[in-house]
Amino acid sequence: YLRLWAIANLLRISIGLNAGTGLVGSTLDANFFSLATLPALVALAGLVPARWSGALPLIALVARAATNAAKGSMMSNSQMWATQMDAALVLSLLRRLGSAARHGSSWSSPLSAEDERAVVGGCARTVRWQLAIFYFASGFWKANTSFLHPSYSCAGLFMVQPLEYLPDDVLFAASGLAASAVPALARAIAATGPAFTLVLEAVVPVLHFLEPRRFPRCALFGLVLTLAFHLVIGLTPPPSNVSTYGVTTCTRLFFVFPDAAAAAVGEMGRPHTAAGALLCAGMAAAAAATLALVEPYHAVAISTVQGEGKDWHAGWYAALAVLLTRAA
Repeated sequence: YLRLWAIANLLRISIGLNAGTGLVGSTLDANFFSLATLPALVALAGLVPARWSGALPLIALVARAATNAAKGSMMSNSQMWATQMDAALVLSLLRRLGSAARHGSSWSSPLSAEDERAVVGGCARTVRWQLAIFYFASGFWKANTSFLHPSYSCAGLFMVQPLEYLPDDVLFAASGLAASAVPALARAIAATGPAFTLVLEAVVPVLHFLEPRRFPRCALFGLVLTLAFHLVIGLTPPPSNVSTYGVTTCTRLFFVFPDAAAAAVGEMGRPHTAAGALLCAGMAAAAAATLALVEPYHAVAISTVQGEGKDWHAGWYAALAVLLTRAA
């Protein structure tokens, strides 16, 4: 998990250096402390998470939480979610460290595979329930007349805007079937988008709340729905694309299938094996295809969140989706 966490946070910090970003929560990361210490600390925590009884990731998690909390009201929703879910991991890690200290274990000893499994297992249910609460709240506060009105709802915008991927001669057809079908489709999507979003954000929390070992198909369905939901948001053409949301939130889907996800991350780290090479190739292909798909749109428009340049979050999100699908 810490390897995925490190990648997500390094990407997030990098946005603060992008020209044109409107994500104040990321521009606040572009200060001396964050740039001089946080990237190195986060990277080391991802590279050697088990060293020194987990003290390094503990410090990195707390430092990242502190920099997020310091943003106050400028902290984005997804960062707020992430900070609270990471707090569950910090508490589980502290509990394990306390248990080791009582049994006379040295702080300099690395965490064993059993220790790591105990830390993740100690917070996995909490993180899943947090995800369920966050998604439920996200849907609950959308149950208002503004969101449900097609003329004002962001749901209609996010669901209609991907029609921009249609060829221009279809999208802007002045005659023929496309001339009437495309506008009708856009109006239908805009009209049903708000209700569809509310239903989705009501179903997803239930699926994340259920115990994956008892209801594996529900857990798998919840994971697929969540990945698809964030994929649409991430692929929305600029300025409305928010792939940071998917990367930040879906990294925590690790806790739905922690053992399988850890095994998949292990495969990713062994590209010299057949399974590892296949997984890495699939992740690389998904990232490359996604970047190629969005590049023409990012070349002529600036993303409100990502700012100028390549949407590396979208590329990594596609790779992450492949990794989590492999785990499931």
